[in-house]
Amino acid sequence: MLLGNWKLVFFMIGKYFFIVLILYEILYGQIRIPEFELHDRGELWDTMNDDGTHGAYPQPLGDFKPSMDWPAGPHEFNSPYDQRSYLYKAGVWTGGKINGEVFLSKNGPFEIDNGDYFPLEKTTNYIESVDYRHDEAEQTITANWITSKNIEIKRISRSWSFKGFNDFIIFDYEIKNLNQEKINDFYFGSVFLLRPSSQDFNSHAGWNDNISRADDVVGIDLEQKMIYAHDGTGSYDFNAGVGNWRDGELLTHGFAGFAAIDASNSDDGVDQPAVLYLSNYIINRANFELSTRTQQSLYSILSGQDSSLISSTGDTIDPIGIMSFGPYTINSQGSISISIVEAVNGLVYDDVINLDNSQMNTIQDRYINEGLDSLINSIQRAKDLFHSEFILPFYPPPSPPKIELLASPSNQSISILWDPIETQWINPLTGRKNLEKFIVYRSNANYIGPFDVIKNRIRVHKIFDQNAYFNEQENRWEYIDRNISLGVSYYYSITSVDSSGRESWHTNRNETPLQAVSAPKENALNIKVFPNPFQITSGIPTAGQENMITWTNLPSPCKISIFTSGGKLIKEIFHKGLTGDASWNQRTDSRLITSPGIYFWGVESDVGNAKGTLVIVK
Repeated sequence: MLLGNWKLVFFMIGKYFFIVLILYEILYGQIRIPEFELHDRGELWDTMNDDGTHGAYPQPLGDFKPSMDWPAGPHEFNSPYDQRSYLYKAGVWTGGKINGEVFLSKNGPFEIDNGDYFPLEKTTNYIESVDYRHDEAEQTITANWITSKNIEIKRISRSWSFKGFNDFIIFDYEIKNLNQEKINDFYFGSVFLLRPSSQDFNSHAGWNDNISRADDVVGIDLEQKMIYAHDGTGSYDFNAGVGNWRDGELLTHGFAGFAAIDASNSDDGVDQPAVLYLSNYIINRANFELSTRTQQSLYSILSGQDSSLISSTGDTIDPIGIMSFGPYTINSQGSISISIVEAVNGLVYDDVINLDNSQMNTIQDRYINEGLDSLINSIQRAKDLFHSEFILPFYPPPSPPKIELLASPSNQSISILWDPIETQWINPLTGRKNLEKFIVYRSNANYIGPFDVIKNRIRVHKIFDQNAYFNEQENRWEYIDRNISLGVSYYYSITSVDSSGRESWHTNRNETPLQAVSAPKENALNIKVFPNPFQITSGIPTAGQENMITWTNLPSPCKISIFTSGGKLIKEIFHKGLTGDASWNQRTDSRLITSPGIYFWGVESDVGNAKGTLVIVK
């Protein structure tokens, strides 16, 4: 009981600390709220800002954008901790010497240079497009800015949706000297605040944002030229906290990292990056701020001259990573280019959910032992793709670009319809029209799954399947899901498979779950309530519906009144509209959660009344 009280205290401290932190960063650390565009096509999503930063924090309260999210989505959340973010914020530092005088400019993660920022440009090149260009990324976002030291920087970020290539984003930086004088001893730094431990808030008291943020295990891989981190165990962790275990699910099951791909040759011929730097940000933050340190002191860190704050591989810290390239001499109007990649990979989502406590140690061991190899594989695929000039070794067929979902309350079914793309898709490498079949997926839990296959093949060239699943009137493919449960909401996805067995990604999922509801009834004779009795949870697996109790076969409009066993009215629900269902989240009109016990309900309408008993067991 004492432990539970302390957890509640920590949770409340974390909640209000987070709000204060965001307000502080917005008001003092970053006065200008940047414009942004999203990489939101594959399994890794991130927010690209026009001020040289990427990652979503800080944000206006109630506004949540991806921040190296994996597995990512949807676009809207109820809380920042619904996200599976692995990054707090990232940016770039530039420093050098002009006429012998040292300068350093910061574009993040916090403290933004007073430069000139230009509108972002986002281009889409989706594989299902008629004019698809296979040597370009599916999403490209270009940012362009000029620092206060008259250095122009163009950042081009690229992402893809294809399996095996959708868990990384490649960044190209082009840096040009607009000064009349040359810049000596120039260094360019990619600076990032990796946060695999962001799910701490969900799994235990949330001390990642207050008492002890030193909860990430870090490392440097010199062969891969990579800085990485994974979730560890903080000093206030009351449970086995690696990976943030909660309710049979490992919330953090990936390793996150940044790696160098390519760079211009430096003056001294040193292999790039010149510096791979890790430090504990929560302890040493002031040493990385221009508000408290000189440009010379930060330049010494960027150039590798000052390593006094450095952490080592295997340390458990709150990491700030710096990947620095240089030294360069850049003549007036001269330029250099730097390319890096961010990636997240680890255990498959389906493998880390719906587990029991006996599996906890095994799955956490797998996370630690397999995560780094998965991340390295992603990094290597990104490097190979870069060096092949963004031409993939193979191309899967596209998923149908859009699916339409139609609920049919009368027969309790949901129809999924999509356009016949099989006659349009031509593989850019082989020149063949080789789309063979569609697969229908469904999830009753979340946008990110887990997804079950409910139809493993709809073969586009088979007469039997054409007769069974092609709607001639609509001129579209149609699959009718008749195996649904009343009150449960569903997510669907249609993928495509080619003759080589290569499958597309889930690019057409519905972000708002669909529920097949009953139509309004003409009387009140067959009103039912479920689950009854309610035991612990509703049994409805869809996120956010765990506490729902539903009345069905209702007339519309009507009023539902709920009473305690002593006859006290605690809740009134006024139902109207085109459905015969209404749900209750077990809160009273005073917003109090109900206690276990026996309750009475009554329905009043113009076409009749009904009443019944409801039992809540917790």
